[in-house]
This record gives sequence, C-alpha cells and structure tokens, in this order.
Amino acid sequence: MTQPQLRIVDESGKRQPLRFRFTVRDIGKLPPPTRGRVYVYDTVTPGLAIQLTPAGHAAYYFVRKFAGRKVRVKLGDVQDISLENVRKLAATHAATMAQGKDPAQAKRDARDEYTLGEVQAVYHSEHALIRSAPATIVSEESLWNAALKSLHNRKLSHITAGDVARLHGKLATERGKRTANRGIQYIRRLYRFAKKRQLHTGDIPTDHVDLFSEQSRERFLSAEELPRFLAAVDEEPQPFRDWFRLALFTGARSGNVRAMRWECIDLDKGVWIVPADESKNERPMTVHLAAEARDILKTRRALAEPEAVYVFPVCRDKGVRSYIGQPHRAFARVCERAGIKGLRIHDLRRSMGAMLAIGGASLPVVGAALGHRDYRATQIYARLSDSPVAAAVESAVATMTAKPKTKRGTKAAR
Repeated sequence: MTQPQLRIVDESGKRQPLRFRFTVRDIGKLPPPTRGRVYVYDTVTPGLAIQLTPAGHAAYYFVRKFAGRKVRVKLGDVQDISLENVRKLAATHAATMAQGKDPAQAKRDARDEYTLGEVQAVYHSEHALIRSAPATIVSEESLWNAALKSLHNRKLSHITAGDVARLHGKLATERGKRTANRGIQYIRRLYRFAKKRQLHTGDIPTDHVDLFSEQSRERFLSAEELPRFLAAVDEEPQPFRDWFRLALFTGARSGNVRAMRWECIDLDKGVWIVPADESKNERPMTVHLAAEARDILKTRRALAEPEAVYVFPVCRDKGVRSYIGQPHRAFARVCERAGIKGLRIHDLRRSMGAMLAIGGASLPVVGAALGHRDYRATQIYARLSDSPVAAAVESAVATMTAKPKTKRGTKAAR
C-alpha cells in the first residue's frame, strides 16, 4: 500500500506537498505554516530544503543525517540566492558529508576562524612582548599600524596570495621596497605563529610572493670623516656628546646604548652584558669596552645619582625615570657641523665593523664584536685574521681617535 504524501495546508484549506521539484514559480506560491517551522524538501537535489515560518520567512537549508543525527546548514534566504546556486551549494555539502566531514561543523569553523588582526593581537601579547627586543616590538607595531591594517578584519583563509602580492606592490610604490618586504615578512610571521598555535591549518599566502631584492647598506665613517665627526661631537652638549661616542666606540645598536643600565656594566672587566630580553638576537650579548668607552662610563658613574638605573636617564611625565630617546636632531646637528652627508645613526655601528675589518680582525671576530647572529650580516666586513675580540675593539677605537698626521712642508709641520 502506497504511503500518502505529507502536505501542509494554507489559509484557504488547500493542501501543499512537503516534497516536490523546486521551481522559482512554485517556491513563490508556498504559504507560511499556521504554527511552528516547516521544512519543504526538493525531489531533485538530495538534502535541499526550504524552511518556512509563520512570519512568512523562507530560507534554503541543507538537511541530512550525519553520524546518526540530523544536520541543518543554512544556505541563504530565498530572496537572496538563486535556485541554481543553492543547488550547487547543497551538492558541495553533500560531497563534504560523503568524505566523512560534518558540513555544519565546517561552517561553524569558518564562522569562528581568526582574522589576521586577532592573530596579530595574540602574537603581540603572547609572543612579541615576551620574546622580542623592545626595538623589534616598536618596529612591528609601527609597521602594522602604518601599512598592514587593511587586512585587519580579513579571515586567515580569505587572504589570498593575490591579495598579498597586491599589498606588496602597493607598499613598494608608497613606502619603498624595503618596507614592502618587511610587511610581507611580518605577515608571514603571523601566519606561522597561527599554525604553530593551531589557529590556522590552511596555506600561508606569503609563500607565493617573491620579495624585492635589497641592496645592503654599506655606509660608514671614512678615515677622513672620523676626525671631523668626533670634533663635531665634542661641540654637542651632554648627554649626546657621550652617547655618540659610546655608540661609535661600542658598535652596539642605538636602542641598546640608549637603554644601557649600570647593573649590566663591569668596568673592572671592561665588559657590558646586554640582557637577552633586550638583545635583537634574543640571547645575552657581550660588548667589550675599550679604554675610551670605560673612561666615559667612569665619568658618568661618578656624576650619576647613587640610585641611577640608566647610564643616560631622563625624567618623564609624573616623575617616572626612563632613558633618552633617539637623538635624531642632535645627530643632524653633528653631521652638519662636520660637513658629512648621507650618514645615519645606525652607520656608527657599521663604522665599528669597518674599523675592525681594516684592523685585520677576522669575520667571526667582527661578528662577535657586533653581536651578529647571522653570518651574512658580517660579510661586508670580510677580512680574515685571528685577532681576539677585545684586542680588535681596542685597536679599532684607537684608530678612530688617533689624530691625523700632517704632511711635510705644510704650515702645521713647520
């Protein structure tokens, strides 16, 4: 005996079938139920249904059993999606279910997926603030706010290689190739962090983007510029006079020199230990102090307050003691007085590397003196020798501070 077909009844009393071949015309004729939600099923596409409510709302759903329970996945409102497209969506969900996957769970996962901005916030608070050097944190935050926030609300799986490539090109045009490369590298770090924390299981879109080639900067003070630079530094008021000399004589990164603390300095042994949490390489770095650097520090220690923490302290708002900021204006004054162009503060560090190399220090010694972790960073100073680090630093600073010899026959020689 054939089982009678289930039907719904409209206000006129006419019965409507609960299962029929969906057409746009017939869907438009479906009456709302008098109470509760009712599902009407398509006889063409398995699992495709329309949910009807007493308020007159109609929406497409994919309805099938999975692992012994009924799964319902909303595909879209009837007025917002075509019947052709909704059949394709239903077929996709059916294929997903055939692979042993729950389409409803996949949709929940997509809804709960992290955005790049959310990953950046987790990375900053749970990784960068703990493991990165302060200068690195500031640099990454500045790069994110200035150049990468356009991707803030994008889901990780929705950012394609094309999106990243277009951003790379835009940044190169607006901010330069170096900044463009740093931006892509930062996005890559965020994706790798997300995969490590199991916040993302898909592809990393930056893997398909080729970075621009960069020319390594090799600017440093020449033998002719050094005396002029030091003479101009001597005309600068404190604390910048001492700061520039220490930055040059130690070859340390400017951020580390600014944040130099007395507790990290051993004047008797002539060493300054940069803590791991302040080092760019995330490990303690030993900086050897030449005699001239030790003299500067001894003088500053004698004049400092007994409870002083920083070598270059400054009083901030509300009486909080901190250290000096980046002395860009003072550096510009020094270069102008010395008649030197094209020099940056970081080039003082390169000047130490150059003097070490000129003095015959080996590549490993130059790298150790400058705290390089990557061998490639030291290659521009490549001159092999077997000099120990401390002796090499002493020799380099002595070369810097040596008075230029006068030529015979000049007025000075007479």
